[in-house]
Amino acid sequence: KLIASDSDRGAGSELEVIYTAGTGGVTQGSKTMTGSSVPSSVSGDYVLVAPNHTGPLTLSVSGTLVIVQLPTSPGNAINLTAGEDLTILEDLNVGSASVNLTANGALTMTGHISASSLTVRADAFNLPLNTSVSTLSFTATTSASDFRVIETDGLTVTASNAGGGSVSIEAGGLLNIAGAISNSSEIDLT
Repeated sequence: KLIASDSDRGAGSELEVIYTAGTGGVTQGSKTMTGSSVPSSVSGDYVLVAPNHTGPLTLSVSGTLVIVQLPTSPGNAINLTAGEDLTILEDLNVGSASVNLTANGALTMTGHISASSLTVRADAFNLPLNTSVSTLSFTATTSASDFRVIETDGLTVTASNAGGGSVSIEAGGLLNIAGAISNSSEIDLT
């Protein structure tokens, strides 16, 4: 249901949004997805609300991608690519599968990532990545970005590129640097 005024209310468990700009209103359409059928490619910006999604997911968006709701499960890989910013507002838990996140803008991950392997690439990392992964590879594409990860267990970091920014990696177990971390202004490993 489109919420167009203060008296409108949604029905069920869908995301409720009210647009408060003076003109224009909210347009319903292909820019927001609800249900279980997630496209593999989208032109422009995209907000993903997929409460019924199951299985692996590969999604490429030419603009900004915001993940509001995306159920994940062990064994199902997640590959997300944004031509601009990528924002993920919930946990990603794929167990023994991999997570690959690419943003040609800023990457913001507010939840926790659980996976066998994590590969991230972005112009900027807005928040520390909170992880439970075995292996990590990262690429920062601008020197304006600092990369920070907080790992709950042991971690192996493979060849990575800091893009000229600083790197901070905290591991709750053994930290193994198995490849060079190049182009870093400063590296802090704990």
